[in-house]
Amino acid sequence: MKLIEFLIVMEECNKYSNAELVWVQEEHKNQGGWSYVQPRFQTAIGGYSRRINYCGREVRFFFYRRKLIENNFINHIF
Repeated sequence: MKLIEFLIVMEECNKYSNAELVWVQEEHKNQGGWSYVQPRFQTAIGGYSRRINYCGREVRFFFYRRKLIENNFINHIF
């Protein structure tokens, strides 16, 4: 997160200090921006005394399971 973005997030969150903060994304939790944005937003709002909640699809395990099977198959053949 660039400094200007950091300052904007901090300023906007401070404006609405009683509001619930929610990150919303269409992608699965492990395929969108949540894992990148969450720790940076927490820093911008001054730590973990105020939480940012996630709203979206849960972690998608199928993708990783399929990749694991494919990799094991390829490693077994070659």
